Amino acid sequence: MSLKKIWLTVCVAIGMAAVAQEARAQSFVLDARTYFTFSGPVELPGVTLPAASYVFRFVDESTGRRVMEVRAKDKPRKVYGLFVTAMAERRSVSDHAEVRLMEVPAGTTPAIRSWWYPGNSTGREFIYPKDQARRLAFASRTKVLSTTGDNVSASDLQTTPLTYASPIAEE
Repeated sequence: MSLKKIWLTVCVAIGMAAVAQEARAQSFVLDARTYFTFSGPVELPGVTLPAASYVFRFVDESTGRRVMEVRAKDKPRKVYGLFVTAMAERRSVSDHAEVRLMEVPAGTTPAIRSWWYPGNSTGREFIYPKDQARRLAFASRTKVLSTTGDNVSASDLQTTPLTYASPIAEE
């Protein structure tokens, strides 16, 4: 009789472990968690990340996967920011998570333009504050997605019109 109890306990424990692993895998996919290590500083809207490893993930489904959180990988409580993003499309699909940086002159801190989840042709482009976007557009000689106002609050960013800052100061 005790052998049956032991066998039943082992089976229940294995089943619970499988369910917990499946739930963990699903939450990983739901928040699209990705990890990146930067060998030097990089810019995001309103912040410069020092060289280190980071976790990029969506905050929750209620934002339509528009708000991305960036945390320090080794200090999970250290949040560098919540960033509103816009949908970006590409033709090719990669099997790996990817961020695309803006090309800037040597000695200038590069900025992250977009983020891509493995296996997707749809990614997210970061929306920069107007002044930062103008500076980055000039440095990178490309258009940078921006807000139309100078100081747009995080809550207003969901509804404010967007534009592209141009390298020649046109919008």
